[in-house]
Amino acid sequence: MISSTHSRDPHPSAGRPPTLVRFGTALGIGLCICLAACGPPKETAVATRAVRTTLFSLLSSHTTDSTRRAPQETPPRVGLLEPSRHGMGLGASLPALIMEGDSLVELSLPAGSPGRELFLGLALHPAAWQGGQVTARIWAGEDLLHEVRIDCNAETPMAQRVWRETSLALPSETCPIGLETVWEGKTGDTRILGFGRLEVHTPGHVTPLPTDSKRPNVLLIVVDTLRADRLGQGGNRRSTSPVMDALASRGARFSEAYSSGPWTLPGTASILTGLTPPEHGIGSSPSSSLAHPLASLPEFFQRQGWLTGGFAMNPLISARHCFDQGFDTLTSRRWALAREYEQDWLGWLEEHAHERFFLYLHLIEPHYPYTPSHESCDALGIKPAEGEDHLDPRLVLRRWYEDGVGSPEALRQMSSRQLDLYDAEVLDADAAIGRVLEQLAKLGIENNTVVCVTSDHGEEFLEHGWAQHDAQLWSESTHVPLIFAGPGVPQGKVFEGPLENRHLAPTLLALAGIQQAAMETARDLLDPVAFEVALEEGAYAMHTQGRWCNLESREVIRLGQTHALRRGPWELISCPNNNRQGSAPIIRLYNTDRDPTRAWDLSGEEPVRTQQMRAEIETWIQSGLSRQPSQVPMAAETLSMLEGLGYGGGK
Repeated sequence: MISSTHSRDPHPSAGRPPTLVRFGTALGIGLCICLAACGPPKETAVATRAVRTTLFSLLSSHTTDSTRRAPQETPPRVGLLEPSRHGMGLGASLPALIMEGDSLVELSLPAGSPGRELFLGLALHPAAWQGGQVTARIWAGEDLLHEVRIDCNAETPMAQRVWRETSLALPSETCPIGLETVWEGKTGDTRILGFGRLEVHTPGHVTPLPTDSKRPNVLLIVVDTLRADRLGQGGNRRSTSPVMDALASRGARFSEAYSSGPWTLPGTASILTGLTPPEHGIGSSPSSSLAHPLASLPEFFQRQGWLTGGFAMNPLISARHCFDQGFDTLTSRRWALAREYEQDWLGWLEEHAHERFFLYLHLIEPHYPYTPSHESCDALGIKPAEGEDHLDPRLVLRRWYEDGVGSPEALRQMSSRQLDLYDAEVLDADAAIGRVLEQLAKLGIENNTVVCVTSDHGEEFLEHGWAQHDAQLWSESTHVPLIFAGPGVPQGKVFEGPLENRHLAPTLLALAGIQQAAMETARDLLDPVAFEVALEEGAYAMHTQGRWCNLESREVIRLGQTHALRRGPWELISCPNNNRQGSAPIIRLYNTDRDPTRAWDLSGEEPVRTQQMRAEIETWIQSGLSRQPSQVPMAAETLSMLEGLGYGGGK
């Protein structure tokens, strides 16, 4: 099932009458007695769980040449279609081939193994429910695989205006897959239907297994927007992170871990695939969806028998961006606080404590807006958010840079207050993590569970003239925590040196005893040789566009693609081009040991080192691009939502 909240692991006993359950229990006891008397059976039946391996999506093969018939003014396009304004469940927006009017598109299906299936959904645009009918057909060459007729009745309840999902058997040979729409009767001005996901996958089964210390559970927690230096272990004098600090003390932490980019989609894509932005494409191309050919962390676990579950409080981490690959269940909510929904994952843990699992939690604290709990504010001696605290600081900054409204001092006071509230939200996230760890201990599985905590990116508070994130690649936007604890993790170890937090993927697989070779450029950080290789490579990051700001002079330079490389004490920030025609590239080199605040640019004094690091960035990009799979382009709806949140280069 494809939805923001979906499950592929049904429970057959759910909803049975109590009498039938008691009868089944009694029958089972009787069978056990009989088996004990007769000796063990030759084979023991073990329930298996259905899974699917996604091979690719036909969406990535769509081009203008794919169209066989369509209105000239509205050709078929790939984008997001949201059938319901509720935006949850089967009403959520999904990547789709969007077709208007009577249209026919043919997409190439390459040859493959027998047993492949086409997994898709059909949905109307919300404005298409104006009467009439539409017939949707799916063809494999000359063979009709599926046909459905939808009455576009304006009286249709909203609950029924959702994705209609189906799986269709596909031939193993090469053939065109035809997608056709035919509209009849009164349909108004909007006649739009979407063919969602169009995934080609192979079905299979895995056998659930119990956990142990050699093949443990894995709990990965991504705390959205968490800066490393706002934790106690990172130097914050406030008690913002007692749980995470204690976790690091009984495990290992990496003091200079960096995210792959300054916002959620590229940062999380790298965490879950072990790949760089040039390799996975998000943050280095127009794509906002995880490409299906990429192997993700939950897929590795799922194929080896781990139950895989995910709970994301950030709506970007959802089926609409194909982040559900490898998850038995993935629940994605829209900017929800942990304290509102934590019973979901605490209950999931209780239900599956007997089974080996991989659980992914993506918490939204301390992402803006900063609305910490009163308990955390009281604990840190901070006044709760009120009044002007709810103003978006980026809007205030724009007025300063564009019109000169305000002053640097007033902006710094505002930023200081925002940082106070941010710290209180860090404590909220820490408390939520504490309740998860308490649940592991309560269920008796704490010693058989590897725990990893990191973040997708950091947050700016005027260190370089801007606020929040997704504008720059300075350390405040990319330096994140990275903590491991549990079976196989050295206790109390602190690893120094800049590296990328995407390396957590093969590290977790190794701790779980899973042998893998697909993550070519990611390293097992607990392997001494691999760790040294990761340090030698350094920490790369990139961003498609952003800002270069000077608070005092009110100067803002719009940036093109920006890159960063950190190796040892050296940090290079490079923007090959900006919006000033004929201007020189922006290149800055720092020695962070001698200059932790990045005040002195050494690129002029170190021209050889500067050029070498720039060349290494170019090699990194080209090498990644050579492995990048076909992408699902970013839809206009996603771009609009991101820009509404301040993403997209601060436009």
